[in-house]
Amino acid sequence: LKLPLFAWVLPNAAPPMPNVPPVDLAEYAYNHMIVPAPVVTPMPQNKGWVNLATYVHLDTLKPVTATARLLGNGEHVWVRATPIKTVITASAGGTAHSACGPNGSKYDADHLPTATPGTLPDCGVLWTAPTAAGTITATVTWRVTWGGAGGGGVLPEVTLAGTSAAIR
Repeated sequence: LKLPLFAWVLPNAAPPMPNVPPVDLAEYAYNHMIVPAPVVTPMPQNKGWVNLATYVHLDTLKPVTATARLLGNGEHVWVRATPIKTVITASAGGTAHSACGPNGSKYDADHLPTATPGTLPDCGVLWTAPTAAGTITATVTWRVTWGGAGGGGVLPEVTLAGTSAAIR
């Protein structure tokens, strides 16, 4: 906004670049970045047992980066979203436990712990009542930071949820 109201530009010449604050570039990148919602995969898949744990895996959640660049002067900023917290919830009949790693449970489908009745999973649900169509929802919170162009800071967090298919 410190440029004069009018600028005389010769034919075929580029007008002067406007003064764009770095935080505005960061907000532009923030508004255009694509942060994925989690894909919830219960183990065992699509079935559960009352009083036995159902573990949860999430698709690989990696930091997401976007950049915004002004073409005239090459000024640019980057914005990075990093997953920081996962919360598991369950529909009626389930007690959720959210000691989740970045990709859900530390156990994979081929090496689940021995089924001990009443034991909570590290990341998942202990079903306490029968249900015809239970679901598990994973809500992931992403911290968003930005830097470059002589500045840096934090932008609002992003929270996205993903829900499993029905579990009988």
